[in-house]
Amino acid sequence: MLTAASPAAGQAVNPAESRVSAPHRLSGNAGTLAGTLRFGGSAPPPGVLRVYKEQAFCGSGVPDPSLVIDPAGGLKNVVVTLSGTGLQGHARPPGAIQLDNVGCRFAPHVQAAQVGSTLLLLNSDPILHDAHARLGRRTVFNDGLPWWRRVKRTLSRPGLLKIICELHHAWMSAYIVVSPNPFFAVTDSRGRYAIEGIPPGTYEARFWHERLGEASRRVVVEPGAERRLDVLLPP
Repeated sequence: MLTAASPAAGQAVNPAESRVSAPHRLSGNAGTLAGTLRFGGSAPPPGVLRVYKEQAFCGSGVPDPSLVIDPAGGLKNVVVTLSGTGLQGHARPPGAIQLDNVGCRFAPHVQAAQVGSTLLLLNSDPILHDAHARLGRRTVFNDGLPWWRRVKRTLSRPGLLKIICELHHAWMSAYIVVSPNPFFAVTDSRGRYAIEGIPPGTYEARFWHERLGEASRRVVVEPGAERRLDVLLPP
């Protein structure tokens, strides 16, 4: 199970708050799961994280990326994954992602990748950072990143990686969900996601957010159809 380091209270959502529509037919045998994640409550004002080191470059504060909500309530940075026996044997060639340091923040803040993918660590800032990744309590890697250094790491185990900068940059964090299969997505700035090429079958769709916790839904993906699943996550 994916677990956040400190999930907020109320990690389940009321099934009545989810909306599953009838499938829209597509060409071919594979199906698609798509929808929107929305915040279930009055959106708080955008947060700011205090900066107390390297202020000459970083400034006195940076935007808080842990809860980003658009005017319509769409939730950014929700990771959607699928699990189920019908997905076994459907791995794809490992991909490549990167994690940069930009303006005293990790970028992107949340991403997902398949097991076996390559992670490129780099630093676009003129100051020293590091990337300390943990899977639960276990350190997976801890790399110093001067501006000129590039480090490649293989994401060899599934789970939730939390990455921090330990050079007194405590406001910096990032997350990578490493999936055992290629059927995952991360919601965009409007809370939208889509997972394509899914073999027909019945699966568990899981939704993870660093502050709002987790939710899961049973979903049936039919041949050549797009199934929509919209979910409301509580504050």
